[in-house]
Amino acid sequence: MSAADPGGTAAWEGGEPSYATGKGDVRITLIAVGRTKNAHATALCADYAKRIKRMNSFTVNEVKDARGQDPKRAMKVEGERLLAQIPVTAVPVLLDEHGTRRTSVELSKWMSGLQRDTRELCFVLGGPWGFDDPVRARCRHSLRLSDMTLPHELARVLLLEQLYRALSIQQGGKYHHGTPGR
Repeated sequence: MSAADPGGTAAWEGGEPSYATGKGDVRITLIAVGRTKNAHATALCADYAKRIKRMNSFTVNEVKDARGQDPKRAMKVEGERLLAQIPVTAVPVLLDEHGTRRTSVELSKWMSGLQRDTRELCFVLGGPWGFDDPVRARCRHSLRLSDMTLPHELARVLLLEQLYRALSIQQGGKYHHGTPGR
């Protein structure tokens, strides 16, 4: 948190503030609790963010985690910070272990449908304790990355890779080698 960033958030690209750039009519934002600390995860996130920005407007906004607080209090504090970052007109998508399971192709098609109805998609990635009820209530959609529990940093890398893959599928790119429609 700084004077220039009073809400405890910063747009991110490889640990440095950045702002949305790229192509596409729909702005995609990842709003996440905390920063990636592992250098390898940070490098992968930066690489996928750069790839996404070549195809679409994209931003990562990080909110400060509520480290050191009891889990219930941490979820409340982090939830308030997350909610403050979700634009009123955006369609927020909660990343949650109970969310809808989708293949990469299904994710691409689903995102295409959402993109017809909105100007901004926000993917919301919580902290280690999950989300409090107001965040869940604000997010009309939820997405599951895996049936397994993932470390926060790995979940972020996986989401960014899947967003890149989904956009590549939409644009007919060569990144995805799966059978179309499956």
